[in-house]
Amino acid sequence: MVSKKIELVKQFYHALDKGDYKSVIDLYHAKAIYRDELFDLQGLEIHALWYRATRPEMNFSAKLESIREEGDVIKTDWEIGYTLDVIKRRIKLKEIGTFKFEDDKIIEHTDEYDFWSWCTQVLGPIGRVFGWSNWLKSRARYQARKSVLAHLYSAQSLVKLK
Repeated sequence: MVSKKIELVKQFYHALDKGDYKSVIDLYHAKAIYRDELFDLQGLEIHALWYRATRPEMNFSAKLESIREEGDVIKTDWEIGYTLDVIKRRIKLKEIGTFKFEDDKIIEHTDEYDFWSWCTQVLGPIGRVFGWSNWLKSRARYQARKSVLAHLYSAQSLVKLK
């Protein structure tokens, strides 16, 4: 029998791949935390991230490759694909997802991926050369957070995020 946690994570990736923003955010706890190489988000910030990512122009895809239960967490291997709107370039990464739950909702979600690979795809030769540097990672984190927060606090988004 498949556990409820595994079913929730499968629902998450299915909704994400379909661009179903509402179903994605319904799976998160109100006090959820999301972390990856670029983001450290909570609550409505997570809503803004997935709302932005699932817009049609992002051409977002999420392919779940494997899923396993390890104690009280669910681990996944998955592939993410999206068109970064700023550069109009397709980005594809292999990621490892870790999910923790509270009240049958995602309370903590962490995605790990190769930041250097991301930099190389996004910035081309500059990313290939400097993708390892703390300065570039810090700058990328700043720009990514700024983008999500700008989206979160725009009047149009505030209505749609609720």
